[in-house]
Formats: sequence, structure tokens, C-alpha cells
Amino acid sequence: MELGKCIVDALSYSRLVLPEPRDDVWVHPDTLYDKELYDKSIMKKNYLEWVTMLMSKFNYKNEKQIYKNLHYCSIEATNENIIMMPTHHVKLDYWNGDGFTDADNITIPIDSKPEAIGAALRLTFSRCTS
Repeated sequence: MELGKCIVDALSYSRLVLPEPRDDVWVHPDTLYDKELYDKSIMKKNYLEWVTMLMSKFNYKNEKQIYKNLHYCSIEATNENIIMMPTHHVKLDYWNGDGFTDADNITIPIDSKPEAIGAALRLTFSRCTS
């Protein structure tokens, strides 16, 4: 599947999920609740399964090989735009936004064609550092 189409597909599954209802703040009416999503033991199990799958599928010998040249960015969608934010690869499986400003982000209209979305992601990845 083309890169831009993958982004559009992933964004279609995006949702706001909290572990449980809150009364102390305003909560969007479309918010979902899933306590298990925030359960650290389940998160660890899912992470280990994901790493095992990647190692098997791509013939990695160890976890370090998965992350060695991996770029990571955050992607947000608003009613009007898709915003892609590059990151700095700090260590094995940790990235942050240190050293970046809003000017480093790539913003494109939400109704952009998949080709333009894929190109925007490639540009965002080119701004990632390690």
C-alpha cells in the first residue's frame, strides 16, 4: 500500500481514549474508555509480541537492529490539517522533540491526495535526527 494511503488509513482509526470517565475536566463526547489500553503489563506484553513479529518478519537478529536506522514522527489530524512532527532519536526505543520548533513541522490540508501525504511524511522523516 502506498505510504500516503497508509497514513490516511491509520488516521481513520485514530480516536481519543481515556482509561476511565473523568468529572474534573471537560471530555469530548466521542471519547472512548479502555482501562486495558493503559495497563502497563498488557502494554509490555503487546510490545514484546510486536518486537518478536518484527524480528521474525524482517530477519532481525536482535531488537537493536529494529531501531538502528528507524525514524519516528508524530502525526496529528485536525478538521483542516495533517501535522507531522519530526523527532530526535535519543536511544534504542526513545525519541523526543528536543531541538525542534513548530517551523520544523510539516502541515498539509486534511484533504490532500495520498501522494502529497506520502511526500510530506518523507520530508518529515528527512528532518528527524539521531
